[in-house]
Amino acid sequence: MSHNATHDLLAGLLCGGLANLVPSVLTNPFDVLKIRLQCQPEPATGADRIYKSFSHASTRILHEEGFRGLILPGMVATCLRELSYSSLRFGLYQPVKGTLHRLFLDSSRGGNETLAKGGEPFFVKLASAMMIGCVGSSLASPTDLVKIRLQREAGRVGSDGLYVSGLNRGLPPSYNNTFQAFYKIVQTESFWGLYKGVQATAIRASLVTGAQLSSYDETKYVLKKYGWMNEGFPLHFVASIVAGLCATTAGAPADIIKTRLLSQQVGPSGLPMYGGFVDCFWSMVRTEGARSLFRGWLPSYMRIAPHFVISLPLYEQLRKGFGLGAM
Repeated sequence: MSHNATHDLLAGLLCGGLANLVPSVLTNPFDVLKIRLQCQPEPATGADRIYKSFSHASTRILHEEGFRGLILPGMVATCLRELSYSSLRFGLYQPVKGTLHRLFLDSSRGGNETLAKGGEPFFVKLASAMMIGCVGSSLASPTDLVKIRLQREAGRVGSDGLYVSGLNRGLPPSYNNTFQAFYKIVQTESFWGLYKGVQATAIRASLVTGAQLSSYDETKYVLKKYGWMNEGFPLHFVASIVAGLCATTAGAPADIIKTRLLSQQVGPSGLPMYGGFVDCFWSMVRTEGARSLFRGWLPSYMRIAPHFVISLPLYEQLRKGFGLGAM
């Protein structure tokens, strides 16, 4: 690999991590709300849910735990996740897309065709994005596991050392902080305990990243091709909105299944509630209905939409600053 290619790759990875770090910190409260809504157990007959809706969850957490209860849970793990996972999925998208196009299309056409920026076939964009989403999330899965566990059990701790709010009301905190969570999981569940639920994490990331980057890339290309918009922030903004809708919807079922698997606790029998991704899927459909697979869609979109509107245009500007050109 030449020096220029190495520089471009490293700069792309850095841009991807930084571009996603900023909006992830700003939108962490929506992630907290989404996890609480997705992880709450089914209430007993005649009982009410702890969190009845997005607005009810927001109000209740603010009342019981203050702004800290919305802003801080899982924050450190969120930053670690973006600096690893998002660096890989953003930074590797262009190189992987170019490689796949050359391997499977250029060779069959003699390699003489010159494409406009983003002119690769949509399936090449989709396959590239899904591939790097899967690989990146698999490598960074421990940060996702810790983030979800901390956000799920977060609450206000009383003077007796027990939670007095949240889903773990009446129980002691499982972890003192983010790094102790990593250590305790390895200590009690082995190193591979950090990769619990990696299948669901990889499936969800593959769907979300595939929908996000391919739809963003394709939207930009189509709008420029027909002369409706030119390269710049307005184009990046519109393409980000489209990407947010596509990614939220495509990843919703896998997202809630991933959350359930990563946050599940061992039952009285000593076994986890779900045996895996497929078992969790059918269990939810059978006991809670197909609509349960899209529970938390609104807070998820309210997190993803501003996240994409910030991260994708910011990524474009960072690429420009590093001399990489538009995505």
